[in-house]
This record gives sequence, structure tokens and C-alpha cells, in this order.
Amino acid sequence: MRPGDRIATEPSAAFLTRLGLACIITAVLSSLVLGIWDLVHPIFASGRYTLTPASAVQLWAYGVL
Repeated sequence: MRPGDRIATEPSAAFLTRLGLACIITAVLSSLVLGIWDLVHPIFASGRYTLTPASAVQLWAYGVL
């Protein structure tokens, strides 16, 4: 490397575009899965927001996603 040469530390535009699309697709898919799961087995049972018994897997999925 010659003196005065720059080291490329910025990610490329194509990488950032792919990363943004991956984030958008992940957000849409997780919202669809959680929405369907909530229709099948709702966490909040009534208008008073009382919790219904739910499996540990469902509670962890809501916490992680």
C-alpha cells in the first residue's frame, strides 16, 4: 500500500440495498406469522387486556420478534 492510499471502510451501496431488503422482508414475514398465530391462539382474550394461558414457545416468539 502506498502512502496516501485510502482503505475502503464504507460498505458498498449494493450491500446496503440487500441488507435493507432483508430487514424489510424479515419484518413483514414475522408480522404475518405473529398475526396468524395471534388469530389462532390470542394472547389477550378480552377488551380488558387480560392474558390467556399461552405456551412458553409463543411467549418467547412474541418476546424475540
